[in-house]
Parts: sequence; C-alpha cells; structure tokens
Amino acid sequence: MDELFVANIPDLAQWGELKSYLQDEPRPHLCTALKVTVDQSSPQYKHIVQEMALSMASARLNSHYLDMWKNKVNSKQELSAEDRSSIARALARGICHLSNFSQHETPTCNVEHFKGHIVEVLLYCLRVFVGNNGNDKPCIFQPPFPKATPTTGGIDLLEVGETEDEFYFHIWECKGTDGSVKSAFRIAAKQLCDPESTTYQSFMEAYRCLIENDLLSTNDSLSDYIGDMPRKFYSPSPDGSKRLGATIGTGSNYTLSCTHSFSEKIGDSVGSGHINCQTVIIKIIDFPQFRQDVFQYLWNI
Repeated sequence: MDELFVANIPDLAQWGELKSYLQDEPRPHLCTALKVTVDQSSPQYKHIVQEMALSMASARLNSHYLDMWKNKVNSKQELSAEDRSSIARALARGICHLSNFSQHETPTCNVEHFKGHIVEVLLYCLRVFVGNNGNDKPCIFQPPFPKATPTTGGIDLLEVGETEDEFYFHIWECKGTDGSVKSAFRIAAKQLCDPESTTYQSFMEAYRCLIENDLLSTNDSLSDYIGDMPRKFYSPSPDGSKRLGATIGTGSNYTLSCTHSFSEKIGDSVGSGHINCQTVIIKIIDFPQFRQDVFQYLWNI
C-alpha cells in the first residue's frame, strides 16, 4: 500500500452511518453500507469534502507537492508558476479534459471519469479502515493506490490479506452512478465473472506486479499463498475459493435487495458456492453536488 495515501485515510465512521449486513439470499454474501447524509449547510459536510479531496490528492502527489497543495488550499502559501503547473498536471490526470489545459486556470472536469474515481478512492479508504477496525487485515493492494481514471486498464483493486484463520484475495470493481444501483451492481458482476471481461484479461498483469512486492521476501506463508493465486482464480472447482466484490457510489435511494443483482449474476455465471460475494454501497446525499464541491476544493490552487 502507498504509505502517503494510507496516512491520509479519513475516519469514515465519522462521516455517517457505517454498517455491515449478512445477506442470505439469493446466495450468502456480505454487504457494507456507508450513508453520508449531512447536507451542504452543515460544518461537518465541509470537513468531509476536505478529507475526500485530501485523499485524492495524496494518491496523486508526492509528499513534497502534497504539502504545497495543503498550504495553498488553506491559504497559507502561494505557489510558483512551476510548482502549480507540476501539481495541476498530476491532479488533472484522467479526471479532467486536457484539450484546453492551462497551468493558470481550473480545467474542465471529466464528469464520468471523476464520478468513478471518487468511488475507487473511497473503496481504498474503506478497505484500509476495515483493516484497522475489522476482521479482514489487508496487507497488499494492487494497484497500490487508486488508478488515475476508471478507464485505465486493469483490475480496480486486487486486495490480498489475512483473517484470523487464513489468507484471502479479493477482486473489486467500482462504479459511480446517478441512476439505478441495482443495474450498476449487475454490470459490475458481469465485468468480474465474464470470461471476456477486463478482470479475466487483467488478472495475470496485476498478479505479476503483486509478486514483486517486498513483503513476500519476508513472509514465506504469504508468498506460498500468492504463488497459488492464479490456480485459485481460474479454477472452476470449489478448490478455487476467491472473493469478488463490487462498490457502488450513488446519491440514489435504494434498498439492500438491490445487492441481489450482484450475487445473482455471479451465481448464474459461476454456478457453485465457492465464490465469496461482497458488496459495498456508498450513499452520499446529493452525490453530484458532492463531486462538484470536492473537485472545486481539489483545484483551489
């Protein structure tokens, strides 16, 4: 995991209501829901926007430029033209339209890319938070911090960790939506389990990066487990136990039954009980306005 990013993970339990639910139908799976229901008039809302922007900036800037960014957005320090240009190009990558990019002005947000990127960053934050406060203990993320854009090739998040009893690996797909949460879950499931999907095509690329992690040289048990991951991932038998998860960011109303579309699709495609399904719903009141506020704060340079 990227240490700078992890150091700036917000305390998500302070954002709103964070709960986990065990679902028994149509197949057993775990659902985690984070509901952020404070509105724009609340002082807490401004704090959440700032924490979200800090998380995004820490995934894109090194410590030197992150300190500069924090000082500028807090009106403590002006930036030289050269430093602003360096920071702006790092912040803009994948989430802004760059055809008319100017180092002196705020670029135009690529709304669809930014919507997905916020959800990716929040999933990373949530998994680190769970590692600090739950039974799952993630130890390696690949990629080590959120991708610059949801259109970047590869798996959104390949997580390897440990429970009290065993190691696990978990493959996540992230979606931001202003529409149907149920449909978004079904699309995510298709991308995770279709033989022609990005997950199947990208797994070995992520795996090759994973086995280069320094942690494997000091932990033989983890190294042996990771060495067996390709067989577990591609195996159709119960011996190929793995976890598949989807995270949906939304402002829409929903019921927990909307997660059934995810486990139904996984079940239709896999046809056995060896898949551990997990779903995450992140509901933020007025999600479009929240994205706009985060983008504006991010670019307060």
